[in-house]
Amino acid sequence: MLTHIVVLLSLAVDASAAWQRHVMTPKDDRFDTPPPRSLAYFTEYPMLRDKSGDFCYLCSPEKRLAEAKKEKIATEISLVGTLAGFQIYDLFYRFSCEGCVDWKLILVKTGQDQYREIYHVQPTQVDAHAAASFLVNVG
Repeated sequence: MLTHIVVLLSLAVDASAAWQRHVMTPKDDRFDTPPPRSLAYFTEYPMLRDKSGDFCYLCSPEKRLAEAKKEKIATEISLVGTLAGFQIYDLFYRFSCEGCVDWKLILVKTGQDQYREIYHVQPTQVDAHAAASFLVNVG
C-alpha cells in the first residue's frame, strides 16, 4: 500500500517562490520545480500529466492531445487542509481499466486559480493504492 503523509510543509515561503515537486514513476524518482498552473491544467486530459513518458511516446504535441482526449479518466479532488494560509489538495486520477493503477498529486493553492504541484506519484505495482493525505499536528 502506498501511503503518503504530509507531515510538514515548509510554507513560510511566499506564493511566488520556487516550490519543489517530488515525482515518482515506475521509471524515475526525482525532484523538480514546475511553474504554477490553473486547476484545469491538472484536471483536463490527465494523460497529459504522465511523467513516465510512456503515454503517446514520440507523438507530436497535436497527436498527444488528440490521444489524451480519447482517454476516459475520472479526476477526484479533495481538500486535505490548510497550512499557513495555503490550501492543500489531493488530486487522484482514477483509471477504469483492468490492472490500471491510480495516480496521485498533491497541490497547494497559492493564488486565484494558481496551484503548485508538490507531489506526483504513479505507483509501480498493480496492487498499489494511492491513499489520501492527511495533516499531522506535531509539537
